[in-house]
Amino acid sequence: MTTVHSSTGNIYEDLGYVTATEMHIKATLSAKISKAIKSRRLTQTQAAIVFGMPRIMLSGILRGQFRDVSKTKLINCLRRLAID
Repeated sequence: MTTVHSSTGNIYEDLGYVTATEMHIKATLSAKISKAIKSRRLTQTQAAIVFGMPRIMLSGILRGQFRDVSKTKLINCLRRLAID
């Protein structure tokens, strides 16, 4: 029989990550960055120039590979697009 547990609303916490809160924040920021890029119809290359980072780094962020990227860097990306 399968046991079902209620979610905390944070998948990283549900999976037992020590840095669950930080990872959840980074995932939320990354999703906002992705949405902003799409709404402005920017390519990853164009967005990376605006953010001052290599395109490969931006590509990783957009694919959820943000563990080694600081929250400050993600917030600065949003600021460069004037997103709150």
